[in-house]
Amino acid sequence: MAAQYQNEIASLNYLCGIKDTARVFLADPAVKIEPLAEIESTIYYQPFIVDSFKLKNNIAQVEYSYKPKLNLYADGGFLSSFSYMGYKNFGASAGVSLTVPIYDGHQKKMQVNKIKIAEQTRQDYRDFFKKQYDQQVIQLLQQLTATNKVIAQADKQVILTETLIEANKKLLEIGEAKITDYILAINAYLNTKNTITQNSINKLQIINQINYWNKK
Repeated sequence: MAAQYQNEIASLNYLCGIKDTARVFLADPAVKIEPLAEIESTIYYQPFIVDSFKLKNNIAQVEYSYKPKLNLYADGGFLSSFSYMGYKNFGASAGVSLTVPIYDGHQKKMQVNKIKIAEQTRQDYRDFFKKQYDQQVIQLLQQLTATNKVIAQADKQVILTETLIEANKKLLEIGEAKITDYILAINAYLNTKNTITQNSINKLQIINQINYWNKK
């Protein structure tokens, strides 16, 4: 474990361009669970909101394209080629045009239905994502609870093994215990400490995953 730790610290220094092989002790990361947010406020839900606005805008565009349109136009000019009776060289025109859709071969209905199908698909994906999100967060919270229980049990086990080591040490001094019992007690202590270390790492990773899904 110590060798692995030293190797990883050396690798970190290498990546950072630090020429140092001294052993250092790192403080525990200040990682904590952020307050759980409503799924609608997370960044992972935003694409569903954007897609909803896009589809509503598409419907509005189709509806607008089939509305009657009234166009007004005007034009004016001056013909400079003739200087005689110049006042007659001025000209102007104006007009009005009205466009009314009458029959489009059901194109509008098909476009609207296509957009409605896309909206239904969006809602289905949204509902499926919500279920996945809730399940993922609940599962991570359960893993965190289980990990905390393992750490708490291991902490109690450490106290017991420390007491056992101390008792075997005293008995060994007066010849009332075997050296193997003393070594087994030390191994049990080291294994328990390793369990605490591994589960503490798992705990930080789980908290990071919860905060990842909870990102706003």
